[in-house]
Amino acid sequence: MEYAIKSLKWTNNEILIAKPKIIITLGAEVTAVLFGVSEKNGIKYLDGNCRKINISKGEYNIISLPHPGILIRNKDWKDNFDNNISRNAKKEILKYYK
Repeated sequence: MEYAIKSLKWTNNEILIAKPKIIITLGAEVTAVLFGVSEKNGIKYLDGNCRKINISKGEYNIISLPHPGILIRNKDWKDNFDNNISRNAKKEILKYYK
């Protein structure tokens, strides 16, 4: 989590410059840092649903997904991603890019 915390300043600046419609995070560590929760609680956000977050003076949409490494190593995560998480994320993304 140390690297994610150290890079938060630059990440926030990039978000302010790009003004994305949606931010997609990969993994519990980065998700936890952006939402200000523990890594254990960050895992609960890896569901493909869109959440709002305030960064500086803007509100942004974030979809958090599991890191590809966990999908390779863990069949339960892979199955959940294939059957639920990816569908949730696709539905959320299409709301902003139709």
